Amino acid sequence: MLLASAPQMLVVKPDLKLDDFKSFQEHARKNPGGCPTPLLAAAALASHHGAAEERCGAIHRAHPVPRIPAAVTDMLAGNIDAMFAIIPAVLPQVHAGKMKALAVTDLKRSALPPEVPSVAELGYPQLESLAWIGLLAPAGMPAEDS
Repeated sequence: MLLASAPQMLVVKPDLKLDDFKSFQEHARKNPGGCPTPLLAAAALASHHGAAEERCGAIHRAHPVPRIPAAVTDMLAGNIDAMFAIIPAVLPQVHAGKMKALAVTDLKRSALPPEVPSVAELGYPQLESLAWIGLLAPAGMPAEDS
């Protein structure tokens, strides 16, 4: 059962001087592997720009995807350039000017950072990527236990 879903936000280090999603795309093409992102968002981005799926997988084998709190710490320490993360995990850093938000991975803008465009608004609806939380139970579980 789906309990919740939420879009992610693409954030970058402010010192990269990337002003929008297009400038991020150019940076990512020139600097592959600097962005540990959840695999589906990274695969969609790589696929959209003609990168082979094997290359996207190779990037993730070389740069394992850390859990979000560790990735936030790594980004604040300057170890990674960019990442996709659930909005609540990075929004305080965006508001503090320690990260710059470039897009949310949804078909519409998020109410949390309404100033940040959605990937669909930027012309990339296929880059929609939602984090989700679900509840699973064993097959055949009696109804009274569920």
